[in-house]
Amino acid sequence: MRQVPPAYTPVPPAALLALAGSSAGAGQALHDLLVERHGAPSLALVGSGTQALTLGISALAGPGGAVALPGWGCYDLASAAVGAGVTVHLYDLDPTTLQPDPPSLARAVEGAAVAVVVSFFGIPVEPHRLPARADVAWIHDAAQAHGAVFGPGSVEERADATVLSFGRGKGWTGLGGGALLLRTERARGAVEAGGRGEVVGSSGGRMGMGVRGAAQWLLGRPSVYGIPARVPALGLGETRYHPPHPVEAMAAASAAVLLASRDAAEKEARVRRERARHLRSVLAGVAPGGPVEAVGVVPGADPGYLRFPVLDRGGVDRDAARALGVLPSYPRPLGTLEPLKPLLRDADPLPGSVRLSGHLLTLPTHSQTSARDRARLEAWLTAAPAPLRP
Repeated sequence: MRQVPPAYTPVPPAALLALAGSSAGAGQALHDLLVERHGAPSLALVGSGTQALTLGISALAGPGGAVALPGWGCYDLASAAVGAGVTVHLYDLDPTTLQPDPPSLARAVEGAAVAVVVSFFGIPVEPHRLPARADVAWIHDAAQAHGAVFGPGSVEERADATVLSFGRGKGWTGLGGGALLLRTERARGAVEAGGRGEVVGSSGGRMGMGVRGAAQWLLGRPSVYGIPARVPALGLGETRYHPPHPVEAMAAASAAVLLASRDAAEKEARVRRERARHLRSVLAGVAPGGPVEAVGVVPGADPGYLRFPVLDRGGVDRDAARALGVLPSYPRPLGTLEPLKPLLRDADPLPGSVRLSGHLLTLPTHSQTSARDRARLEAWLTAAPAPLRP
């Protein structure tokens, strides 16, 4: 029954105990910590990463505005655009690097007030791929980037705002919550004009958060995860579209959980980076034409590797790999999602996004994989391609 979960975020006992104590001052302490860590002059703490992106898009695009989004990615990108009520221009991605395709991005930002670029699985966006447009506000979606190191000259220096997410399955969890880091006067003015001045909301919902935290702790164990993962109705590991929710302040209890789980999250990030480096070295030793191809990373980047992305060359045994935590990623281009279609400006073909939908797989990098799990994963990576199915 053992099955490796595709991702894991630690919820240490201290984080669950924080739910039983006072959260007074936790919001301000978290606010100050994030400002110092990310070098952002100010930020808004909200109910989720999707809400943070919704807030950023609606504030920077303005009423009746337009946003440029990647054509492939987490469906929450589409949910945020629907929640903001903006027109959507889609741009393509290079499937071998998960980076924006420069010509496609340049076309998408024509007429768009704001553009969103995403550090998929914690792989930093290369800023030289972004067109130099002073009239476009940039949002960096770093929801999956906990543990990534963004050095000088990074996309962070180009971004007007950065989105962080602290939900289930992210690198650092508050059992909910998100943040919008405001880096420029343009971003701060737009958000403040919308009345987002509070730090955190009430301390309600602690019992529900405790249940979610205990469940997340249990399901992080492969011996437990394998049981519900075999129940199709639960949909574990599936990608689903969730309708947008109104933007609200982060719960004070989420701030307390984040502060209490900070050290565990940093330790887990170090494990992910180390295991990802090993996976990359294993794939580097595979003869050309192997079953999968590692997504490339610009030299000098230090990704957070929430998961390790690879491209299926068409012959891997996906069923055998599922028990090892290897799963397909987002299975549909964003432009095919029904809630987003009414907002699309056009329907330009995006071949990179289509290829990613069918061929991108992710490998686990977290600490809950055993030595035997990792040995089996390496054997799968280096196996001869399986026969193509009809």
